[in-house]
Amino acid sequence: NHAASEFGGAISVVDNAHARVVNSVLWANEPAEFARRDDGFLEVSYCVVEGGHDGIGNIDGDPLLADPDWFDFEPLEGSSCIDRADGAVTTETDMNGNPRYDDPATDNGFDCGEIDGGCCEYVDIGAVEMQP
Repeated sequence: NHAASEFGGAISVVDNAHARVVNSVLWANEPAEFARRDDGFLEVSYCVVEGGHDGIGNIDGDPLLADPDWFDFEPLEGSSCIDRADGAVTTETDMNGNPRYDDPATDNGFDCGEIDGGCCEYVDIGAVEMQP
């Protein structure tokens, strides 16, 4: 979203709704990343969240995306996104059609789980995987 007129620049949960956000980059949104009201339920895990957020695997570290203003969401070397996702809930390819890639220089200790019967090693948080 990047910006909202009232609340929840990235995600808004209202009226007893339930939202589950996994493996996402939630950064540089206004007025805040999340908003929850009227008993809405929000579960966030394995996400890069500006300002941090409770949940398994969440981190608050600059995602260092290549050029998000021009829709280039590839994490650059040193990004907090690299090898930090929950691979059990991701795809074998990213939104650009590139294969998920394990950066051998990065080991954050997360076991990504199984994808289609085979282990994907480690995957990156976000829609686009860092490519070698």
